[in-house]
Amino acid sequence: MNKQLKNSGAAKLSTKGAGDTNQGSPEWQKEVLRRLELDSPAYKEVKKAIANKTIRFGIAGVTKKKIGDIDKGSLLITEVTVPNKAKTGTVTAASEFTGF
Repeated sequence: MNKQLKNSGAAKLSTKGAGDTNQGSPEWQKEVLRRLELDSPAYKEVKKAIANKTIRFGIAGVTKKKIGDIDKGSLLITEVTVPNKAKTGTVTAASEFTGF
């Protein structure tokens, strides 16, 4: 997923993603799958990856300014794990990722 990076290199995921889920969470992945055409190659591969627990979610973005040793205009890509929403509708962990 391509996200706008803040000057610090942080990226923010939506807590109101597809089906009112945390963007990138397992619930979000299932909701996105539900919206794909059943006979599409994307549906088949995503369904298989979810079933095999091999699906991975990552964030990519370009830095707006130099961050430590990382030059301005650098492409950053990282894998992230996003929790589902709690039953009360609150986020179970911070939705802002600052792992760059």
